[in-house]
Amino acid sequence: MYNKNEIASYKTRLDDDKECIYKYYVIETNKEMDVDGKKLSVSCYGIDVISELYEKGKLCSSFEDSINYLTPFLGKVLKLIDYLKDNGVSPLHLIDIAGEYADEWVGDFDIEVYLERGEISAAV
Repeated sequence: MYNKNEIASYKTRLDDDKECIYKYYVIETNKEMDVDGKKLSVSCYGIDVISELYEKGKLCSSFEDSINYLTPFLGKVLKLIDYLKDNGVSPLHLIDIAGEYADEWVGDFDIEVYLERGEISAAV
């Protein structure tokens, strides 16, 4: 499964003829995990950011970056997208900002495995 839905956008004017639009998407996918020697598919969420540079109303260039597996908890990703939008974070800086959250949220997958299985185990 792979779904991508636009959640927010941010527009900034660079000069009279140029503007840049950042589009923020939530990615919904599955992460395959090995838990106690068994494969487990966990629904998870990530972020995709696209910048589009327009000159005189015409698309000149675009750039995209994403993190597919941030957390199994949608609410966390939606709050992070709001933060990225409010601060006009470009795809170029996505990893700088969201990478810290990814590091903090890595344990969320163990929590999700616990919620699904009802037992504590080491997920890889």
